[in-house]
Amino acid sequence: MCIATSISLLMILICAMATYGAYKQHAAWIIPFFCYQIFDFALNSLVAVSVLVYPNTIQDYLRQLVIDIASCIISSMITAVMCCM
Repeated sequence: MCIATSISLLMILICAMATYGAYKQHAAWIIPFFCYQIFDFALNSLVAVSVLVYPNTIQDYLRQLVIDIASCIISSMITAVMCCM
């Protein structure tokens, strides 16, 4: 939670800096925004490549995830029925 909040605040700061830099026409204030964009593109490219290279592993993971979710839902329903009796 703390990490997500700090990343969100950092993104708000970077976007505010980019807006201020565009308004005042200072290129140095816009550079962090473009650095973040390059980092985000590189990270998304790695994710896309891993999805293309390892599709079977991802499909197996998703199948296992669905089984885990289904068993959790079934056990919750059984618990709810037992509590109501």
